[in-house]
Amino acid sequence: MAVWAWCGWRKDTRLQRKVALKTVKGADADTTEGRQRLMREARAAATLNHPNIATVHDVLDVDGQVMVVFEYVEGDTLAARLQRGPMTVAEAVEVARQLADALAAAHAQGVIHRDLKPSNVVLSPDGRAKVLDVGIARLVPAGADISASVPGTIGGGLVGTPGYAAPEQYLSRNVDGRADRYALGVMLFEMLAGRRPFPGSDAIQLVTVVLRDDAPKLTGSGL
Repeated sequence: MAVWAWCGWRKDTRLQRKVALKTVKGADADTTEGRQRLMREARAAATLNHPNIATVHDVLDVDGQVMVVFEYVEGDTLAARLQRGPMTVAEAVEVARQLADALAAAHAQGVIHRDLKPSNVVLSPDGRAKVLDVGIARLVPAGADISASVPGTIGGGLVGTPGYAAPEQYLSRNVDGRADRYALGVMLFEMLAGRRPFPGSDAIQLVTVVLRDDAPKLTGSGL
């Protein structure tokens, strides 16, 4: 299983710019084949050019360790914003619209995020929402339709975050672009209600609730 570790902000001394750096650890990074796949998927994401997707500047193999260099994005995460309470309908819909545009662009190139959540979205001071970590997403084989699935797990573990992961991710089934759209729906609910439709962080308990129950209805002004 691949586990991505946050290394923090760095300065690109060659181009004199701030960048974000992440590295990968785990079984997928322990083999040449695994590292090659991780780099191939990150490079595919690097071809994406969209105003709502943080750019992948570079992908490196440093002494057998895969590192992805991302665009530095100024602003607060959506998670930080939601700690202050729910958004207005207009604010939430605008953020969701931008994220939907970003996902559509990624899916058109065969890139599935699989871990979309508020902490992976930055809201810049000018109101733009940017999706982070697309460079460590999963790639659908070239020429395949986005409805074609890819493995839902790497090495048997949940790929995704409990509370935002689609039901098929809990069940270790193959996933496609619909898993990203499910996560976006959860986030839109949270932006409006200030809470997720299915609270909790335990994957085993959540899968039972997600598969059994309907999402609660939103109530309030403008809903």
